[in-house]
Amino acid sequence: MSADDLIVGFGLRSMVSAGADLTLVDEGDRADVVLADLPDLSEWRLTRLARLTTRTPVVALLGVARVHQAIGLLRQGFQGILFHETYTPESLASAARAAAEGNRVLDPLLAVPSLPGPRQPGSRPVAPVRLACA
Repeated sequence: MSADDLIVGFGLRSMVSAGADLTLVDEGDRADVVLADLPDLSEWRLTRLARLTTRTPVVALLGVARVHQAIGLLRQGFQGILFHETYTPESLASAARAAAEGNRVLDPLLAVPSLPGPRQPGSRPVAPVRLACA
C-alpha cells in the first residue's frame, strides 16, 4: 500500500486489515498486490509505480475528479482503478484478491464490464494475498 497522507495510509491499513486472508507487508518485502493512493499524479511517483507494474499488480486509488486520467493509468500498466468516493473495506479486499489473480479491477463508476487484465509472468491465484506498504 502506498499513501503519502498519514491519515489516508492509516485508514487504508485498517480497512484491509479486516480481511482475514490479507496480510500487510513492509515496503521492502515482496507483495502480491500494491494499493497505491494517488491524491496527485506527480511524475516521480507515477514513474516509481510504473516500474512496479512490470512485476507486481498495482491498483490506483484516486479521486473521481481524476476519472479522465484512469485510462492513461491502465495504459501505463496499472492493474486497476478505484475511486476514493466509492471504495469500501470489502471492495478494497476484493480488488486486491482480483488483482492478485491477474484480473483487471475497475471502479463501478467507470461503468465498464469487467475486463481481463494482463497476467504477470508466472502469475497464479494467490491465497493469502500480501499487500505492500510503500
